[in-house]
Amino acid sequence: MLVQIAVFGVVLPGAVSLATWAVARQLGGEKSRRVAGAAALFLAVHAASWALFGRPELTPLDVTGWVVHVAGIALVAGVIAALAQREKSLPWIARGAGAIAIAYLILRPLLAHQFTGVAAPLAVVAAAVTLMIYWLCLDQAVSRSTPRAGATVMLVIAAATAAAAGASGTVIVAQLGGAAAAGIGALWLVCLRSPDRELIRGSVPVAAAVGWSVTALATLYAAMSITVAAAVLATPVVAVVANAVVSRRWADSRRARVLVVAATLVAAAAVVAVAVTDGRSLDPAAGADYGYD
Repeated sequence: MLVQIAVFGVVLPGAVSLATWAVARQLGGEKSRRVAGAAALFLAVHAASWALFGRPELTPLDVTGWVVHVAGIALVAGVIAALAQREKSLPWIARGAGAIAIAYLILRPLLAHQFTGVAAPLAVVAAAVTLMIYWLCLDQAVSRSTPRAGATVMLVIAAATAAAAGASGTVIVAQLGGAAAAGIGALWLVCLRSPDRELIRGSVPVAAAVGWSVTALATLYAAMSITVAAAVLATPVVAVVANAVVSRRWADSRRARVLVVAATLVAAAAVVAVAVTDGRSLDPAAGADYGYD
């Protein structure tokens, strides 16, 4: 079981992400590299999901099956934003529409069973707002850092999110989060050798959508507490604040980048520690409820 997870949940998505980057590298251009970053992460999650859980369904019965679709929606939004960088409104429209669509897919079981009337659209909008905030914070954390530091921050956040989901009793969701982390890890390796800001920034939409969805699924349908979920989603905020604070004193120095990464690591470690502590209190006999009878 562990070997299967390691091969199909880590090695495979990492290899797919690298292969996508290698193909896109031949195209060149700023926009192409951004699209490549989004495509690499989407294909990494898709490949891992297919290998671990079978071919993704168009309309999955289990809410966890929508994570691949979430990555696809984020890919489309990311591509639109990359190709329309000079437009002021179109990228925001794409992000907003994508956030609402993603929030609806994740909340869909609850909308059918627990929300009625005006409460349903309000719940979707509220969830979409949290996704947008998380998305923008992650983008700022990456764009205000060097490519290597930005990729490291993304990798740390993705890995912590997957670990927190696993500690909350939902292995499937944790594996999907781990696949995203593996895909980001492959891009991180690329940036260690050949720093590419556009490649990393291009992957942010998919990374944000999958990270938020993993956290939402673990909270709404498994046993992740609101406290842990809030801490997970606040991790990019820590990176942004740390960057703002240290940049005032050391500007764009190596020390500033190291401190930002260190602050993110500490925050991520704290999130995982709290999630593990909460996870120890779970009832092993209680399975995760994904919202369907």
